[in-house]
Amino acid sequence: MLTAAVALPAAETDAERGFARLKSLAGNWLITEEGKDYAGTITIVAHGTAVAQHSDFLLVFHRDHDGLRATLFEDDDNQPRFRSPGLPEGSKILRFDFVDATNVKPHAAVATGLTLVFDAADRFTQRWTFKQDDRETHLEIVYRRSPPNAVSKP
Repeated sequence: MLTAAVALPAAETDAERGFARLKSLAGNWLITEEGKDYAGTITIVAHGTAVAQHSDFLLVFHRDHDGLRATLFEDDDNQPRFRSPGLPEGSKILRFDFVDATNVKPHAAVATGLTLVFDAADRFTQRWTFKQDDRETHLEIVYRRSPPNAVSKP
């Protein structure tokens, strides 16, 4: 009896699932932060190896072996870096844990946590945690997909 070996595709990892979800965000967004609206874009860059969010700040996501990384470039010139194991199957929540930050000045506020909640195909929320000295604050930013050319970049 002759049997053939059939190669089954590898199961999608949490990191692959998370990166695919981030790439699906490419486009124009209307962003609401503390009651104010502004425009932003998300683009796939570096031959598909990174996702860049351009708004009042720059946030870059990329794969890192069995996880994901994010680096935030803020207007106060520090760069917090985060790591996530990825997006668990069936989950709408992608959590990033603080790794470290570069160029932090004394007593500066630094982002120390990031969670993305994928509310719908055309809406997601970023929940940020910031630390300054011994004080922790939270910020929620809502993103709603906008049609091309509906809003201009900041």
